[in-house]
Amino acid sequence: EMLRFVDPLVPPASPLYGSIEPLSRAHLALRLCQDGNSARAMGVASASTVPAERSLATAIVRRYQGNEPEAVRLLESARLQDPENEDVLFALLQGQLARNPGSPPSTDGLDPEAAAVVQGQALAMEARWQELRDLDTSLSQVRPGELWFFQAMELRAMWRVYLETSDSVARGREAVEICNRLCALEVQPRVLLLRAQAALRGDQPDALMESARQWAKGMGRLMAAGQNVKLFAAPTANELMGALGSIANDPRVERRRLESVLARLRLVAQ
Repeated sequence: EMLRFVDPLVPPASPLYGSIEPLSRAHLALRLCQDGNSARAMGVASASTVPAERSLATAIVRRYQGNEPEAVRLLESARLQDPENEDVLFALLQGQLARNPGSPPSTDGLDPEAAAVVQGQALAMEARWQELRDLDTSLSQVRPGELWFFQAMELRAMWRVYLETSDSVARGREAVEICNRLCALEVQPRVLLLRAQAALRGDQPDALMESARQWAKGMGRLMAAGQNVKLFAAPTANELMGALGSIANDPRVERRRLESVLARLRLVAQ
């Protein structure tokens, strides 16, 4: 807070935005939000001198803050300001897909990889895992720094966890590694849950216990902050306890550690 007035990410004339590969304020805002620093992200967004970029970056922050109507308004404004901006179109389609999960939006105007992410999200909503697997090559080509990288990685982990295959253990371990990369970007409860499921499939009890512990810890913080998460947190905690019960007799499992994780989950499930 004391240094925010000299933040090198904020000034429009910052050399960071004039480098050989200039930084995108929208991507920076997203990354800062993923790190839990929405105030700094808003400063980065507000300082942009490019109208469409400013609107997009601000919309990303508003979406993270839970203000979806304002995010949509800003994105529609950005679309008018720069009709060819693919990042803006992708962000708009994310909102449309969330509001109308049964009606996948058109991906005209997106490159093949970004389109694959939107198509994959629609398939995942309907548990069409084999079709999602068929998109894996396109999803694997999404590079870090693109707005749809996190979603692409998450989709690649999901089909490995939920699609029944003859090599399910290997696929589960692949999914754990993908989730590790996701957690390096942003530790989300749904990713921790996905990692726990991947670890169970991949026969990695340590990763299962750690994922369950981190998930329960995160839920505990949300509940202590007064957020109403009990409706979905309690049944999920029970599912995780069931998963941990399946490894209770595994000789690789440290009993005291297992009991500690179970105790955290019981608090969430109460």
